[in-house]
Order: sequence, then C-alpha cells, then structure tokens
Amino acid sequence: MRAFLLTNLKRQESGGYRWKINLEAIRDQYTNLTEAVAVNARVDTPALFVLGGRSSYVSENDRAQIRNVFVHAEFVTIQHAAHWVHADAPDEFVALVRSFLT
Repeated sequence: MRAFLLTNLKRQESGGYRWKINLEAIRDQYTNLTEAVAVNARVDTPALFVLGGRSSYVSENDRAQIRNVFVHAEFVTIQHAAHWVHADAPDEFVALVRSFLT
C-alpha cells in the first residue's frame, strides 16, 4: 500500500514533495466518484478486463453487467494478484495488455 501511494508523490525542486493527484477534487467529488456509472450505449470494440485472483472486487453479476455494455469483453485473471493487478503483477499485466493491443 505504501509503495502504491508513493507513486503519487512528486519531488519538488525545493526538495519537498507534492501529490501528483488532485486530492482536493477527489475530496470534493467523492460522492460522485463512488456512484455507479450509467451507460446507455453498447461498446462494440474489443475490451480487456484484467482481474486479480485474490480480489472479489468484480463479481459474476458485475461481469454480466460489463458484458451488457462491452459486447466483446474479455476477462483475464492473474491468480496471485489482488485488486491492484498492475502493482501486484506489473510484468504479467503489461504482457497481457501488449498482447491484447497487438
């Protein structure tokens, strides 16, 4: 967790640090950020969803809803990763995305 949070820090020329992300906007819009996304269209292009095998964040019900929007959704699970797949298994994540894009 600490390593992940540190990726959002940037060193300033003065020697201090500042957040790269806009914490004020996140705080002000947090309620909106946590609401479900309403989608009224279908996406007919390929879409890759990379899941962590140690995460229950995307349920079977979620997958069904995703497939209703992303007609050609492909789900790939990296078994030893948790929710932050890109942080838990960066090499495997990048390989999957590169393969999907080519």
